[in-house]
Amino acid sequence: MIASAGCTQFPGIYSPGDDLLYAEGHSKTDNHHVYINYVDFDYMKMMGFRMISGHAFSSNFPRDSVDGIILNETSVRELGYDPATCVGKKAYSALPFSSGVPVRIVGVMKDFHFEDLHNPITGIGLEIFSDPKYTYITAQIDKNRIRPTIAAIQQVWQQIFPDTPFDYTFLDERFQKNYQADQRMADLVAWATGIAIFVSCLGLFGLAAFSAEQRTKEIGIRKVLGASEGSIVALLSRDFLRLVALAVLIGSPAGWYVMQKWLQSFAYRTGIGWTVFALTAGTALVIAVITISSQAIRAALANPVKSLRTE
Repeated sequence: MIASAGCTQFPGIYSPGDDLLYAEGHSKTDNHHVYINYVDFDYMKMMGFRMISGHAFSSNFPRDSVDGIILNETSVRELGYDPATCVGKKAYSALPFSSGVPVRIVGVMKDFHFEDLHNPITGIGLEIFSDPKYTYITAQIDKNRIRPTIAAIQQVWQQIFPDTPFDYTFLDERFQKNYQADQRMADLVAWATGIAIFVSCLGLFGLAAFSAEQRTKEIGIRKVLGASEGSIVALLSRDFLRLVALAVLIGSPAGWYVMQKWLQSFAYRTGIGWTVFALTAGTALVIAVITISSQAIRAALANPVKSLRTE
């Protein structure tokens, strides 16, 4: 194990601990919500949080456990302070059960995502637990020794807490759980799209076969008069490709609207460029050409004598 630390919350899960802080010279009504995570002196170093100003928690600064707090950039700006010059400033709690004793800003850490990307970065503060009763133990371990390290931790855990089950999770897995609903939706859409394409191809194939059968004598006459196979394939395919192009023109705005509504659920999202719809239109036309061409080529290569024999 490389490092370990205690905390009441860790990134990727909902944090129920919070406070309402307001800056010096402001009233209680001018408060801002800040998620509070109680940690030990080793937590920040282990997590690799980047400091903008001030210092991280360390046993070299024992007074921090009394009234020190480290805030992220967002919370400092919401309080009305400058992240570069706010070290030493005080913040007060507006909670009704607050003791009234202010906290002292000892450092400002760079903003990071401690919730999933559906939510914007909000205020978060770290404090040292004066009475260390942590909810979680976080650990950084060597990726090449994951199994033996977990087994060693479990052995120590069972010695100390024999009646408490040993349970653990990986940080990346906990973050990924926040997107399970989105992943299920993506899988559902993928399956529905595949089925829709398959059914559409069956329909196109049937219509192409029916059209070729209905126009057998027309094709025979055209070939007798010198029409090439390529022109006949183009003749049979043209009407279907126009319908596919019309479907793309109608479906693209609807698809753009639905995707825009879905992306609105994310605080951080990408845009939908025209290249996405161009690629979609090209793919639809290619699938349509492949589906139709088998019947069109078969009709174009047919012997015109057989089709005109009854005339």
